Amino acid sequence: MFSSTSSSITPFNGEANQRILAPASYVRVKHFPLLLVGLFFLSGCTSYINLIDDAPEALPLKQSLVQKLSCDKMPIVASQSSEDNKTLDDVFNSLNLTIEEELILAILQQMAVRPATTSPWARLQVSILKNNKWTSFDYYKAAPAKPLWQGLQDLTVRLKLKPLNHYLRLAEKIFPSSMEIGSPFAQYLEKYKSPLSEDIAMGQFFKAGQILKSGESIPSLKWTRLPKLLKDNEPLSPLRSPVFNSTSFESTKVQCNFDIDLYSKSVYLVRPDPGVNYNILARLKKNTGFVFISSVELQDPKPIQAGVTILRQLPALRPAPICLVEREKDHQLLMSSLKGRDPGQHLYNLLQYSIDRATKIEEVGTYLSFPRHQFLYGPARMLYESSRGSATNLESFLKMDFPIYHSPALGEVWVWGKFQDGSSGLSVDERTQASLRCPK
Repeated sequence: MFSSTSSSITPFNGEANQRILAPASYVRVKHFPLLLVGLFFLSGCTSYINLIDDAPEALPLKQSLVQKLSCDKMPIVASQSSEDNKTLDDVFNSLNLTIEEELILAILQQMAVRPATTSPWARLQVSILKNNKWTSFDYYKAAPAKPLWQGLQDLTVRLKLKPLNHYLRLAEKIFPSSMEIGSPFAQYLEKYKSPLSEDIAMGQFFKAGQILKSGESIPSLKWTRLPKLLKDNEPLSPLRSPVFNSTSFESTKVQCNFDIDLYSKSVYLVRPDPGVNYNILARLKKNTGFVFISSVELQDPKPIQAGVTILRQLPALRPAPICLVEREKDHQLLMSSLKGRDPGQHLYNLLQYSIDRATKIEEVGTYLSFPRHQFLYGPARMLYESSRGSATNLESFLKMDFPIYHSPALGEVWVWGKFQDGSSGLSVDERTQASLRCPK
């Protein structure tokens, strides 16, 4: 059962509420060609593969790479950085922690190395697997609240853990005094190099006058100083988010934190620019695990104090799309979609391709490698990963007199799966720098 648990509703207010509920955010596009939609939304995986069988060399992912992106051996750690995976794996192996305690420490570690996305002000979504049940929490509140930081305060109470101060002291003891930054944060620093260089408080992001690069180190946080520095130490209750039960997929129970059935009616949940920046991390052990996602609206970096690597951010207005898919007993998928102006489209399309019929995690990885497309509006157009599909398929689309634009990569989807043979595992998207640490 996919449940969203909280004790009270934290209301949206002001402009944030208007932007989320504005009709313009949910647009029905009536003039997408039906034939084009039909070519993509075929009933089942086999039909779709037939469209690209005439060009096997164009398949986007060689079988040898699938193993590096999918794992069915426990324990697993996956993040945007192989170095983070190693750091966390070493810590988890050296301490006797519950899965909930590992969650708290993982978030604290990511606050140090991914300050642009795992900021105290970020939106925090947490899904915890325990007793064969996923339970989800969504922490959001507009400024001046700090959803991620106050969400940590709530989680330690709600999950009956030790006080957060205990884990702050532990983090300061077990994590290195400096840690490498991965490619996503390095790309963020490069993008905002100009405003960073103009602010004397941003010197911690430079080395010898040059912006930090991927693989270079950043000073770790002084975690025990955070309560005094951040001040808002009152727990924030998670949103009482609705769970939408889909009616679009036969023989499969699909529950999402958004109305996925809107896509079957050509209603697209396209967000306005400039978009959202995400971070995701997963930890899986036998019969337990967690996935957490932190997200912020894209904006220029804003330091809170000279010499401190924490950045003030705006929490993402919309949650990252998540769906729990149950096809049969002991056959489940937990799917999360990140990046792009309408990440929920990718989950809908994957379900249309019958990803729920995958019988092992390696097959899930193959579905994730399929060429993707995405409908957008203003003007109405379609983005398509043409380099991953066949020339014949692309030629058919171009004859339809509909604006089609090539995109080298669309979205980022992570999928946990449990299957009837008793196996379970995780598959991450090869379109990004996602890294999965899998036991040999």
